[in-house]
Amino acid sequence: MNNAPIALITGASRGIGAAIALKLAAEGFRLALVARNTVDLQAVADQTGLSAADCLCLVADLQQAAEIEKAAALCLEHFGRVDVLVNNAGIGHFGPIQNLTLAQLQAQLQLHVVAGWILSKAVLPQMLAQGNGLLVNILSDAARRPFAGGTAYCASKFAQDGMFRSLQDELKDSCIKISNIYPGLVNTYFNNKVPTAPQPHKLEAHEVAAVVWEVIGNGGSPAERHISRSH
Repeated sequence: MNNAPIALITGASRGIGAAIALKLAAEGFRLALVARNTVDLQAVADQTGLSAADCLCLVADLQQAAEIEKAAALCLEHFGRVDVLVNNAGIGHFGPIQNLTLAQLQAQLQLHVVAGWILSKAVLPQMLAQGNGLLVNILSDAARRPFAGGTAYCASKFAQDGMFRSLQDELKDSCIKISNIYPGLVNTYFNNKVPTAPQPHKLEAHEVAAVVWEVIGNGGSPAERHISRSH
């Protein structure tokens, strides 16, 4: 029987999520990977070197509550438990408020707040029953640092930050640990960009993944971690 720990990772088809998947696979985790793009998701699964039984690809649109709930249920059905939930999926729409749409605001709130809320609610009963569990949430320094052009994005990240910090207080006397990670600029596909050659002021996805592993290895400590490079 395989007792290797289970990590459920959202936004796992590329960027930070893919880097986290590869790092955790290398450290002996079994994985449930969630994203919309089937081809990219399978490519990451192949790169982990894990068998199909140990790396479950869950194609889901995290804008849809029913698909989020289904993905969580399939993960629990397949593995029987989740030891680490990594809420990583994210999108960004930026610009003057008059150029942004209500749909863009709602999409960011749905992905950053609602999806994380639903997934956390789905796995927590099982974590509490098994007597341990860890939620690692990839937020952004924009959760604490508002800026012009960020009315929609910062609103969603401030809300996400408040939600998970409230959950930390809610679970502080339980067996569940929560760690919130606040990266600065990261050289990824975020906001429809294409990764470039390394830049002095940007983090690389593997650097964020290394911090996630550090937090997991420390049992969820620290509860808050800010990572960035000076401009």
